[in-house]
Amino acid sequence: MKRAKDYMRKEVVSFGPHDSVFDVAESLSKNGISGAPVVDGRKIIGVISVTDIVKFMQVRIPESSFFGHESHPESLSMMVAGFVKEGVEFAEEVRKLSKSMVKDFMSKDVVSIHPDATLIEVAETLDTKKIDRLPVVDGKGKLMGIISRTDLLRALLD
Repeated sequence: MKRAKDYMRKEVVSFGPHDSVFDVAESLSKNGISGAPVVDGRKIIGVISVTDIVKFMQVRIPESSFFGHESHPESLSMMVAGFVKEGVEFAEEVRKLSKSMVKDFMSKDVVSIHPDATLIEVAETLDTKKIDRLPVVDGKGKLMGIISRTDLLRALLD
């Protein structure tokens, strides 16, 4: 039976609690991901996502995009479109981000999974918790990898 450890990515983009939110936003965008674990040493202490950043900035994402499709809070492009559409001072929001630390608004209730969990357990957890990625941690809470919906798709194709 296939397990989380067989499909998790071991190279994980992660952040520390004292990292700048601006740096996190930049890294998430650069890496094309919507969130990542927050670690202290190797122990996972939280998760930070684009949604958390948007909530922190107190910016209301437009109900629909300029193209008539529903917007998604995890979309950085929609966040920028929201700034323009709502007339928010972008420079002020960037200033707020540059002075803020991850620890102040990361999600502290981390949903994670053990490396020996089956892919069925991974899929069920992602669906029931309505999340896109799961940190894979050992019995002591140390980050070993991450598994996402995309990794499950890759497993199906194997």
